[in-house]
Amino acid sequence: MNFRMAQDFFVELVGALACADGGTPETNPAITFNEHAKAGEFDELSDAEYNACLHAVNEIAVLWQKRPTTTLSEVARRALSDCSLTEAELSVVAEVLGRAWVRKHGNPLEDHYFKTPVRYLDRERSRGGALDSAEVTGLLQLSPRQIAKELSRDVWGQEDAIRDLALMLWHHVRGDRRVTLLMGPTGSGKTLLANGVARFWPHVAWVDGSQVTTEGWKGDVKFSNMFRGMDKVDAEHAIVVIDEADKMFEPKTTSSGENSSAWVQTELLKLMDGGHTKSILGSDPKAVPESLSMESVSFLLMGTFEHMLEGMSHETRLAGFSADNSAIDAAETRLPSIEDLVRYGGVRREIAGRINIVSRVSKLTVDDYARLLRDPARSPAVRIARQYGTSVTLTDQECQELAEFAASAGLGVRSLESKLEQRLDEDLWEGRIDPDNDIPDPTDQPSSTEEAGTTEELPWD
Repeated sequence: MNFRMAQDFFVELVGALACADGGTPETNPAITFNEHAKAGEFDELSDAEYNACLHAVNEIAVLWQKRPTTTLSEVARRALSDCSLTEAELSVVAEVLGRAWVRKHGNPLEDHYFKTPVRYLDRERSRGGALDSAEVTGLLQLSPRQIAKELSRDVWGQEDAIRDLALMLWHHVRGDRRVTLLMGPTGSGKTLLANGVARFWPHVAWVDGSQVTTEGWKGDVKFSNMFRGMDKVDAEHAIVVIDEADKMFEPKTTSSGENSSAWVQTELLKLMDGGHTKSILGSDPKAVPESLSMESVSFLLMGTFEHMLEGMSHETRLAGFSADNSAIDAAETRLPSIEDLVRYGGVRREIAGRINIVSRVSKLTVDDYARLLRDPARSPAVRIARQYGTSVTLTDQECQELAEFAASAGLGVRSLESKLEQRLDEDLWEGRIDPDNDIPDPTDQPSSTEEAGTTEELPWD
């Protein structure tokens, strides 16, 4: 759904909330769309235009969770929870609503202002430190397969990894902490999947594993700082995402001859054990570290783990498979065992033994890239068109050439984006497009329903 569609949706939603009771039932838009389609109201649309409308309606219909009707307040709650508001954007929304409230109710000068986090105080008293039920109700109502469907919105393929992260989320929201390792080549969707996890669960601590240092060592990234900006309750129920985790496990020798990686892994092991740790919370850099329980904190370790995969592949060849290419290919796509993590990945055995799930994103093929470029919802061409306020039209031959380039470059979807941005710059320079006047139109992408390649159902649905 592009910006203008989303804007229209929220105009109608906020307007309805301001005029109606929150308990008013709202009909699932997918039902209304089907009724209009059967009545022939979309017959004049091209296949591409129809598919774009259908995709936007399906995005909104997710808020109904397959129910024919749901309350207006529940639709609004789910829609807002699915937004990614920055602090600046939240302030703008709050200012508009605040002015509207004062316009109706007045602004008595004798009112005093107290910034009191009432809902946090209430939940501390009533739930003994557990998360507010409003923050988990949505996830508790979803099955692992429903979570997987949401995670798949922005990622092409990678069904196994999507399944594994959906199960991690399902367990985490129930207080059953998980340690998941997600490995695979660059540009294959690891970061997009992690962002999808953050859409579901807002309490995510991001750590750059390549920059982690221990206390007393030079460096800005320390485990004691990873919950900065959170309150205690959120931190104790967070998901810690460690990107470039494989770099954290590689040996690093200091000038004094010590292996700093060993110290980092020792601190990580303490966190994974589910005990207590000291961490700085809030935004005050001079704040005193507080004691946190890690009993309900999950970990997602991400990285390419290239050295480990090279070691596994070399071992397979030495084992006598060099004459059997199919055996080598199978070995190079298998999931690593605990022994592989220890022997080739540099992971301490105690940490490897605490990893519940090892998952892998696969390298995209030429056909994968070609189908992605034609997808009206997830094509990088559509995203770039929206970003620059123009349209990007690709012929079948151009799609094929870009797909072959991306597959040979081995850099994933990023290589597609770079090529498309280069093409856009050329068009800008030559005056072939005018972003100030052009309108982003994803319907310019495919020219037929067959080319559009509507989003496929995941195999476990």
